[in-house]
Amino acid sequence: MSALLSASKIVGTSAPTDREFLASMAYPLHGLLLIVVALLVVALAMVLLRKLVRRFQVPEEHPGPVLVPLTAGGAPPEIVAVITAAVNEVLEAGGQIVAITPLDAAPAGSQFAWSREGRREHFASHKVR
Repeated sequence: MSALLSASKIVGTSAPTDREFLASMAYPLHGLLLIVVALLVVALAMVLLRKLVRRFQVPEEHPGPVLVPLTAGGAPPEIVAVITAAVNEVLEAGGQIVAITPLDAAPAGSQFAWSREGRREHFASHKVR
């Protein structure tokens, strides 16, 4: 008896032949093919559905540009155009400019409102002892 045992003696059966191997692989390969075909059909259905939706989609009505008040606070027309374009870009069609006031015409002390608010928030965050 040889020191090495063959696989057929260990398992108790002989090794499968090429024909048996292909027959045993037919079931998994058919399953894989079925999955690939199903995914392709789903992808095709999605593409066709997207084209169908785009074909019958009603275009949104654009209400027009943002309206600018006639009294723009004496600001140069270039500044008014930049502010109008910014409002139209950020708020899309839902924005309306109520007034444009230069910083010079603002009430006294209002140019420091943001820094004053920042200091108020900073001091409010501290723990009082």
